[in-house]
Amino acid sequence: MNRSKMIRHPYELSRAWLTEILRRTGALTAGEVAGLEVFPARSDNSRVYRIRISYSEEAEGVLPQSLFLKLCDSAQFAAASEPAYYSRDYITLQNAPLLRCFDAGHDTAKKSYHLLLEDVTDTHKPSWEAPPTPQYGRALAEAVAKLHAHHWVTNEQGAERPGRRPVPEMEEIERYLSAIRPGLAPLLKACGQDIPDLWTEALPLIMEKHPERMIERTRSHEGFTLIHGDLNPGNILICQNGLVPMFLIDRQPFVWSLTCWLGVSDLAYAMIHWWDTESRRALEFQILQQYLDVLRSNGVNNYSWEQLCLDYRLCVVQSLYVAVEWCADPLQIEPMRWVWYPQLQKAMTAFFDLKVSELL
Repeated sequence: MNRSKMIRHPYELSRAWLTEILRRTGALTAGEVAGLEVFPARSDNSRVYRIRISYSEEAEGVLPQSLFLKLCDSAQFAAASEPAYYSRDYITLQNAPLLRCFDAGHDTAKKSYHLLLEDVTDTHKPSWEAPPTPQYGRALAEAVAKLHAHHWVTNEQGAERPGRRPVPEMEEIERYLSAIRPGLAPLLKACGQDIPDLWTEALPLIMEKHPERMIERTRSHEGFTLIHGDLNPGNILICQNGLVPMFLIDRQPFVWSLTCWLGVSDLAYAMIHWWDTESRRALEFQILQQYLDVLRSNGVNNYSWEQLCLDYRLCVVQSLYVAVEWCADPLQIEPMRWVWYPQLQKAMTAFFDLKVSELL
């Protein structure tokens, strides 16, 4: 994955390096990069920059006028995951809903990585303001299903996880849960009388019973795949004047995250956390049907509608886990209440709407 030098700061960029990268990827077939300008952009979990490029007079090829540089050096994220997302995991998938990657590298020892991506700032935007319409939901389901089908796990064949079982082992699930459990008591204390007694009583039971169902579910492999894990609207890019082509960006799992799990968990997270409850209720099964249709059109033939619906209901609890995990850090409880409290409300509402307790 480290095809050239590791970039840790934009001042390390050079015309020669960009020329080499663009030639290697076929975007520059003649001439060279004559100049570059770097402009910082806003990001919460990384340092990002737009790079404007000029070329020599004889330059030929695609000649991108700007590129997007992302630098990340946070120890809380799995450093190899996002470079692999763009430059390895879907490299053979045609028309994947991903940004084109010109270069990617990571330094395992220093827990850092860089990405040089196509710049779609002028044509696309995050979907924060996109209403949860049937059209939006279908476009999202299609993009997600296309990625999921590429690494779909069956009972005969696993996803590409070298040296590991195709689904998470008990140790991986326990690592995931160990990051979440410490948040339950602080969450209940922070909520106090703000939540119904029914929720206060149900939450400890959910945290006790659901992990057993997670482990049981791994005994059958059908339904598992490489997941994105954080399809919030900021990570779903839509056209400035429409929806498609849609791009799914920023796969940045925490070091404790599950990276291979039930594919429908990505849609559960997107709909339960980020849509209003009435829209979720009205559209969720339409979106699941679209997801299944696209899976089948991409070669996934042994995953039933009944199993998909069961898996969706099981994954509702993991949306609840997101709210609980926020409260595992005492310093985040009040400052981030505006995030985790609505997540808790929506996840618990979905839990009761979909009768998830029947599965526990």
